[in-house]
Amino acid sequence: MMKERLIVGKLKKFVLEEDYYRILVLVGIRRIGKTTALQQLQQYVPDSTYINFSETGAWGKLVEFISAPKKLLLLDEISYLKNYPTEIMHIEHQSVELGYKVIITGSSPTHMLSLYGGPLGGGRSTLTRLSLLSFTEYLCFSEKIESYNCDYTPTEKDFIDYLNLRGIPKG
Repeated sequence: MMKERLIVGKLKKFVLEEDYYRILVLVGIRRIGKTTALQQLQQYVPDSTYINFSETGAWGKLVEFISAPKKLLLLDEISYLKNYPTEIMHIEHQSVELGYKVIITGSSPTHMLSLYGGPLGGGRSTLTRLSLLSFTEYLCFSEKIESYNCDYTPTEKDFIDYLNLRGIPKG
């Protein structure tokens, strides 16, 4: 199993503990791990649906979810959905009415920020950014620590290795 980024823990907390917001917009540059984070989160929330709009059949999956919602809707590559701001507003209204949560992401940070600031603005959603690999994540991925909760005093060499991404497995 692939090691998790710290963001997966934040997403779990949103799903399990957040009472005010129903929608989280996840923003990050291309190829940073947004899709992987959503797929890893889905393993923890069996009553969820993952839809990638860059894949064939995504619209049908969304229609199926809307007719029989689950606890969590994970929408990836949302900007591939035609007229996505309007569709997201329909989903937002239904999520409030039926009590499910939604995490939305896409490859264009500009589109995601305009969605967050526009149709999902005014307290309708919360924004989370996925950044480059942090030093703590590096220590975990390079197996210098077993988990993010480990007590470890890093060395100067650890930090230099982090800057050069030494010891990170491919993928």
